[in-house]
Amino acid sequence: MNMIESIKTCLSKYATFSGRAKPSEFWWWALVFTVLSQATLALMLPVILYFALTDYTVLPAILPIAIVTACCIFLLLLLIPTLAVGSRRLHDTGKSGLWQLLWLSYLLNLIFPYISIIAVLVLIYFWVQKSQEGENKYS
Repeated sequence: MNMIESIKTCLSKYATFSGRAKPSEFWWWALVFTVLSQATLALMLPVILYFALTDYTVLPAILPIAIVTACCIFLLLLLIPTLAVGSRRLHDTGKSGLWQLLWLSYLLNLIFPYISIIAVLVLIYFWVQKSQEGENKYS
């Protein structure tokens, strides 16, 4: 599966958490998600700095707020297919999609600083495993 096919598949299965995803589908989508989210954050940073440092004489305050809000909505819309393809990839390796709840470890990052790094490494370990041959309980 190439990148275009992966994007089409992930968007057509936008919120489909059941089934299986091949490694190429998952990793191409992960690359696209990473590039798009970093580009969106790069767009938001100067807007946030402008919003923090301006006296609102050049642009009204509503414009930076609208840009940041649009970027946040875009990122949230990308998050759903990302979680879905991650869940399908875990299913392909024979794991439950609930393993993605490890992402919530970022909420504990202030209390346990290294737990989120360990959680991400566990998820990456699961994602890079080979697909289970034949049927499994998730297919």
